[in-house]
Amino acid sequence: MAKFLEEEEYNIPRVHASDLSYDEFIEQYQIPNKPVIIEGLSDDWPAMQKWTFKQLYQDYGDVEFEIGEDEIGTPVKVSMKDYIQYMVLNDDDSPMYLFQRDIHKVPAMTKLLEDYKVPDYFKVDYQQIIDEKYKPNYNWFLVGPRRSGSYIHYDPFGMSAWNTCLEGNKRWILLEPGVDKNIANGEEYRSQGDLDNFDAINHILKIYPKLKEAGLVKKKYEFIQKRGDTIFLPSRWWHVVLNVDDTIAITQNFTNEGNFERVWKSFRRTKKRSACNWLRNMKIKNKTLFERAKSKFLSGNSY
Repeated sequence: MAKFLEEEEYNIPRVHASDLSYDEFIEQYQIPNKPVIIEGLSDDWPAMQKWTFKQLYQDYGDVEFEIGEDEIGTPVKVSMKDYIQYMVLNDDDSPMYLFQRDIHKVPAMTKLLEDYKVPDYFKVDYQQIIDEKYKPNYNWFLVGPRRSGSYIHYDPFGMSAWNTCLEGNKRWILLEPGVDKNIANGEEYRSQGDLDNFDAINHILKIYPKLKEAGLVKKKYEFIQKRGDTIFLPSRWWHVVLNVDDTIAITQNFTNEGNFERVWKSFRRTKKRSACNWLRNMKIKNKTLFERAKSKFLSGNSY
């Protein structure tokens, strides 16, 4: 773990929730699309005590969670009991990562929802009025061993996200929106054979240092997310995340005033049925948003 911690720049803003009002969050971070670490949001969550590997083993041992997809996109599942045993015994360079989507849809997992709450900063979520069958995946329960992680990407449809770590430490690297996909992925260096796999550990240790040395990334953040920290990840920020320790976390995507136009445009282009359902429900439940969405749709505004 020390190797990953010593190299950090710790250049992301860090603030305690008691020192940040909702209006200040919107003005300082949401509207300017700026990442921030917020401390103290999970202090009173039952998850801070209940989400331990021992407790998950006892409470959810026989429940099957997703650890990825096969070559045709079918979810691959494993029991929590078997997965924790794998965590203890594995010596993989890039271990398998438990990444369970939409826990509210799985009866055996819904009690997890009682252990945390959506922080007030992120409770405004326009996509929640979409009917369930048309709603995109938006929450994930994460369990991963040291050296596992998420390869560089940004969240779909222009959505923003929040992520709270309940166990262990995570190393994050963020690149500003607008960075070309080939640069963010380090395509030049991968083609030279410096990277055999799309994984977090290789990107952080091999690719990212070369991107910095070549001056290909300008605005960036490098930091450690500690136990209890909540990350606000704005729309379109590239990020790669490495589990420095064995970790447990919860994350959720959302759509609000800060990113609505980007998400609405993406839905219209790529999820037409969901967009139609969303627009119908806006007309019933949020007329102001409906008029805004309709005007953008009719004008053909590209935002």
